[in-house]
Amino acid sequence: GKAYIGDNEFEGNAHHTLTLSEDGAETVKIQTKDENAHFVLIAGEPLKEPIVQHGPFVMNTEEEIYSTFVDYQYGQNGFERARNWHSTIA
Repeated sequence: GKAYIGDNEFEGNAHHTLTLSEDGAETVKIQTKDENAHFVLIAGEPLKEPIVQHGPFVMNTEEEIYSTFVDYQYGQNGFERARNWHSTIA
């Protein structure tokens, strides 16, 4: 379902990712209207680093993203078992 976040009631739809700003608040207002909603709230210290995301890969620069594509394609640098991996739940 949909959830409405913050005093401005920003609409959060199912299967979407929202990023909350760093405003110093210790609470987050989350509400629903006519339907139930399930969500996961993850908190942590801001990294204050650049972020580049492409598909499932998240790095700091486009160069690192392209390097990760190569690593994934050739099964190296942490992707050694990725080629034959299959999920048991999907």
